[in-house]
Amino acid sequence: MSWSITVLALAVLVACSGTPALAEHMTLVTPSAEAPGPHVTTEKTPTLDLGVTLGRDGFRLGARLFSALGVYGAWLNGQTRPDGFTVDGRLQQPDRAYNFRLNAEIDAWARRALDPFLSP
Repeated sequence: MSWSITVLALAVLVACSGTPALAEHMTLVTPSAEAPGPHVTTEKTPTLDLGVTLGRDGFRLGARLFSALGVYGAWLNGQTRPDGFTVDGRLQQPDRAYNFRLNAEIDAWARRALDPFLSP
């Protein structure tokens, strides 16, 4: 009895595992323009990725554009420190990327003057 149940369960598992493959019967056929339904284009559409992050002591602004010509992007970070602030960023194109950084150390007198504007 248990032998026949095991064989039956195995047969059901084998039969069910083949069903997803039945849905892929048209993958090697080129779709015609007159065929009804959705059409798949082979051209890559540009994709834009934007990001904004705000924190207590800093921020990050960024964007990337994925296109057929390559990846373009830019981002800018800012962060406050006890003795000043830092701003850095990057400009990116398919051939080359440019990085920059600005570290500003503010003297004690300037820090006291700007403290009402910088403190939360």
